[in-house]
Amino acid sequence: MLVAAALMTLVAVTALDGLYHRDAGVVRAEQLLPYGLALRHSDLGSSEPDGGAARTAAERRWLDVTSPLAAQAAVVTWRERDGRLVLVLAARTHDPTRLAAGLPRRARPAERVRAWTEGDRVAMAVVVQRAGRDDDVLTVLDQRTASVRSSVQLQRSVALAAAALVPVVVLLVAIGVAVVAVVVVAGVVAILVLLPIRLVARRRRPARSSRPVGDAVPASGVRVVDLPRWRVDSAVSTWRVVPLAVVALPAATVSLWPDALVWAVLIALILVLAMRWAQGSKPALWLRRLLYVLVGLGLTHALVGWPPRTPVLDVRALAGLVALLVAVAFLAWRTERDTLRPIVVGTLGVRWLVMLVGLLLLAAASFAVFLGSNGEPDPRRQMWLKAVALPGLVAVPVSARRLRAARALAVRQRLRQEERPEVLFLRSFVDDGLRVRSERRARAGLERWLPWPTELFEDVLVRGFEQVGPVVAIGKPGTDQTELGAARDLVVGTDWLAAVEAEMDRVRLITVVLGHGEGLAAELRALCERGRLDRVCIVVPPVSAAEVAARLSAGTRALDTARGWGQLDAHVLPGQREIVALVGWEGRRCVMVAKRRARASTYGALAAMVSREIATGGRF
Repeated sequence: MLVAAALMTLVAVTALDGLYHRDAGVVRAEQLLPYGLALRHSDLGSSEPDGGAARTAAERRWLDVTSPLAAQAAVVTWRERDGRLVLVLAARTHDPTRLAAGLPRRARPAERVRAWTEGDRVAMAVVVQRAGRDDDVLTVLDQRTASVRSSVQLQRSVALAAAALVPVVVLLVAIGVAVVAVVVVAGVVAILVLLPIRLVARRRRPARSSRPVGDAVPASGVRVVDLPRWRVDSAVSTWRVVPLAVVALPAATVSLWPDALVWAVLIALILVLAMRWAQGSKPALWLRRLLYVLVGLGLTHALVGWPPRTPVLDVRALAGLVALLVAVAFLAWRTERDTLRPIVVGTLGVRWLVMLVGLLLLAAASFAVFLGSNGEPDPRRQMWLKAVALPGLVAVPVSARRLRAARALAVRQRLRQEERPEVLFLRSFVDDGLRVRSERRARAGLERWLPWPTELFEDVLVRGFEQVGPVVAIGKPGTDQTELGAARDLVVGTDWLAAVEAEMDRVRLITVVLGHGEGLAAELRALCERGRLDRVCIVVPPVSAAEVAARLSAGTRALDTARGWGQLDAHVLPGQREIVALVGWEGRRCVMVAKRRARASTYGALAAMVSREIATGGRF
């Protein structure tokens, strides 16, 4: 992952720097002029002695100077409080180097000129007149040039970000309007056409039978629980990539260093302090307010030239930024040390940190190149850049899943070393590769953008029941630890059932995937014989209805119908609700049902409900 992230970062730095150099040929010359600086430095309290004739003459003269080489030019002038005249010129041309080199030679004796190029298509110049014979005009020229450069860089950065994001915003708005229109039209059609048909069909429909479906009748005292609709709350984590890409747009542009790196650090710290761990923390609130002040000072410097010294060149400002980084890191560690300590300790923790850095670089670089290419005027080059960024975009959600698996592995190893209560995961080996349909709401963060519609069934259960404790399973002989799913403990010898029974006596919860095979049936009988039905969750896997009925029939017989959940020989209960799991906890027996069983969100709801009831000691 780190190699792919490094390659994509190199592509992003090269491509975005090229885009930044060419963007000045797209924007108009008037967009690059620092009107805010003119408003701040001009003497608004007094009128000019000649009625502004000198300013007008200077503007016309410098526009005439640039006209032979410039396709478009614009100027802004102001007269300062000491009477000196300042002029800023922006000219679009195919040869900005030649134009910038020739402008100082056209200055009059009382004028000093500083000219430079902006990208591959624009030449900029600042012209300052002397205010007196002993005037230090070069100092004023240096100050105004630095302010103009900061203002132009900010405007070009905003233009680069706008070119990247505006098409996306327009597309999202268009999709939203189209969806609303389709819903309205479908509603009108349903009311005018389908509603009369439904009313006529309802009158002719025979009454439904109230008899149970098949022989799925729970035993007396068994409660039927309908699982609620469930989703992973991670929309903020997903959309955090958008500001991350906005930060990466200027930060990856070499021409904007070091200013862009400082801006990127400030915005990144604001994003970090907006995370869930910082909510409700007063130190985080004050740090966030301080960052807002620093961003505001940077904007005012770029727009109106105050404070006069750019924060990037101020040693005190850079020292303060480093202190902020240390303060935020210390606050995050103090707040989340109980969560982070099991992750970052050990070899697996270092592996997770390296993968996290790789994911951040890969996501920022890929999104920055894909969105930033919207500012490329050449359609062929734009499509080439998007094609280069596309593999990175596809790899981001895949890398996010690997990162989540690496984090879970590090946490699981640490918790097992601390001898925390575990969750025993029992299943038939033939079900190890079972997959379940996965909706986007059942996935977390960037994993919602995975292209395939299914995921590993074991992984869905494990990440849900990890809220109870580290999930462990008996490994199949001859296999290694998988990246996703429960931790595998290999049994040396042939007495695997004794090892399973020993695990049953010390774990907090036993999760069983209902399956075929004499081995699993022996494990179910061992649950009954050892009185472990009060800490068990028997999950019905996402298989066909006939297969579910056969597994339920064999499983409930092995569990002893008198002490278990009754004899269940069908996949649904009365009311057409599909059986999802059989749960036993502290003397209670529950049958968990849902409208659709074979969905990752259904199993996520099951794990969330069981974990919550175990943690709070509530009743199902």
